[in-house]
Amino acid sequence: MVILYALTIILLFAVIGYLTSKPKHLTVRRGSNVTFTCSSDTHEVQWGFIPAYDSRAPRLIPAMDSQYDRHIYVDNNGTLYLYSVSEDDAGVYRCEDRDEAAFAELQVLGK
Repeated sequence: MVILYALTIILLFAVIGYLTSKPKHLTVRRGSNVTFTCSSDTHEVQWGFIPAYDSRAPRLIPAMDSQYDRHIYVDNNGTLYLYSVSEDDAGVYRCEDRDEAAFAELQVLGK
């Protein structure tokens, strides 16, 4: 019975994933390029966005290796790239795997 219990605990730890890198808060000037890094040891990472101008409208940024729009891109490793940011990009970015989430705020200053 003790061996079965120990095996169950080991299997549970093998399934639970953790974020191995988390995004950091950033303040940048309008027109800058931004990179948020987030990765998990076991699961794919998903990104979400809560705009500063309307916190009631959270958005999911589509899956890996896809172009969200002209200036937002998520690569296979879970890194989020924003090109030539504007005030509309300011807000909270959420990175998550199946078991953990992390948040980073982006503030965009005028030129």
